[in-house]
Amino acid sequence: MISSLVLLAIILLPLIGSVIQAVLGIRDSKKAGLLATFFVFLSFLSHFFLTDIDKKEFIYIPFIIFSDIEVYFSLTLDRISFLMGLMVTLVSSIIHLYSSSYMEKDESPYRYFAFLNLFVFFMLVIVYSGNFLLMFIGWEGVGVCSYLLISYESWRLDAARAGTKAFLITRLADFGFILFLLIYYKIFNTFDIAPLEGATRHPLLPYLLFFAIIAACGKSAQFPFYIWLPDAMEGPTPVSALIHAATMVTAGVWLFIRIFPLFTLYPDILNIIIFISVVSFLLSGLIACFERDLKKILAYSTISQIGYMFFGIGIGFKYLAFLHLLTHAFFKALLFLSSGNVMHLIHKKIDIYETRGIRKVHPFTSYSFLLGALALIGFPLTGGFISKELLINASFSNFYLFLLACLGAFITSFYIMRGYALTFEGEEEKKEYGKIDSLMNISLFLLSFFVILTGLPIFEKFYFSVLESEIHIKNPIIYQFLPLFLSVLGGYFSFQIYLNKIQYSPERFKKLASLLKSGFYYDFFVSRALYNFFVLISNYISKLFDRGFIDIILVEGLAKLTYLKGKLMYKFFVRKPSFYITLLILLFFLVLYYAL
Repeated sequence: MISSLVLLAIILLPLIGSVIQAVLGIRDSKKAGLLATFFVFLSFLSHFFLTDIDKKEFIYIPFIIFSDIEVYFSLTLDRISFLMGLMVTLVSSIIHLYSSSYMEKDESPYRYFAFLNLFVFFMLVIVYSGNFLLMFIGWEGVGVCSYLLISYESWRLDAARAGTKAFLITRLADFGFILFLLIYYKIFNTFDIAPLEGATRHPLLPYLLFFAIIAACGKSAQFPFYIWLPDAMEGPTPVSALIHAATMVTAGVWLFIRIFPLFTLYPDILNIIIFISVVSFLLSGLIACFERDLKKILAYSTISQIGYMFFGIGIGFKYLAFLHLLTHAFFKALLFLSSGNVMHLIHKKIDIYETRGIRKVHPFTSYSFLLGALALIGFPLTGGFISKELLINASFSNFYLFLLACLGAFITSFYIMRGYALTFEGEEEKKEYGKIDSLMNISLFLLSFFVILTGLPIFEKFYFSVLESEIHIKNPIIYQFLPLFLSVLGGYFSFQIYLNKIQYSPERFKKLASLLKSGFYYDFFVSRALYNFFVLISNYISKLFDRGFIDIILVEGLAKLTYLKGKLMYKFFVRKPSFYITLLILLFFLVLYYAL
């Protein structure tokens, strides 16, 4: 009973914070931010009052009870959701704290923090839902909140378009979740997650898993739906950190973890996930190698790292995928908030070819970003090392997949160190720099602490002990350290090239670079050609159905018909009094005739 009440409190506290922000309308950024941080951090602390996570605690709330149909909203608590909830609330608390200073010039911070609190609430609904129908509400909720926050600065056309693009593409993929729900109910006659543990093969299950993959790829920005995420960088930087680290894009991975027992029934379907993951982390990595905007480089790195999480699911190691999800949350938040510090210093977007020497301007920001970059690479004693090395080595049974994963590690190291070298090293620009508030630095320090903490062996031991699981991977010693070797090699080459210690001719590979930077023109095809095609078709349908049938025939047609009838009656009855007397006499004789 106590765990049930605490679980309700964990989920509802961010919602209460959102409502209070909207009602009070606090216009002071720090006051509004600290209040929002308080509710999310209180949700984090509430996790430690959960008395028992060994047993699943269910809370059933009636939703639809009609005839023989009974649908309940249910919440569930188990070990993996407990860890996920801890991560979401902890990382979100730090991002809220950072936002308190970052949004100091915003004219309506209460609106921003109301959306931010609401975002966390919907993510917690996804995490603790014991029912796919309730998960779908959280699923759509984070989608709406992402739209509101990406296009938060709606007076900027780029931000408005980015929010719309994210909303439309993810809604298109979310149609897969709707079909998933319908098929799931058809198979199990319930929306509850519990029946998955004892599931057996069913003719409809492959279709169920196919639509789940579509839904997860859309929400987690994987191929072919990844193109919305780089544009989402138009939102405020803390929003980018929240979307990439603790909410939204991790939802697809979480869905896979929840339905993993079904994948074991149809292991061939895992090959689809492997294909999607490999394409995602290789393609996004290659694009990032040529990107100029630092935030977009980090966006492509998120696509890449989520791809590694999908890869872990595909090779059958869901706990390794989840471990990478946890460690990734901390170092990706650190990378984004460090880039937010740089934007705060230079008062504009970060073009890595124009922003140089930040390390000499603000060393702490530089070292924070470098620590996050090392974790992304998978350097020892950082969070990314444990999770990424285990995940890549787990694929060794298929040597070609192992080599592709290693290649992805090399590319990752190359593009992130390129971003660091060009942004933070070199001669500083002689200009007026902004000031970094202490709350922003405290946030970076806290994230740096957790990036290092999650890289210690004690964290790995804690993680597997909580999940009551053991994973032993024994590969030949030469291959165990191959991912790390390639990561170090990629970072070394990047440093040497972009600090001009190795001379190269960019003109020599100009066409290839242009092709890779554009992502083989896939984004152009979808955003321009395909989008314009649908707009053209929509215009014709609008003219034919909306304008032609509804407006001209139904609305205007009926109005004109009524007008003509009235005009006819008007002309018929506009006569002399003798005409009306004649009509009355005729009516009298007609009634008399039928009466007799």
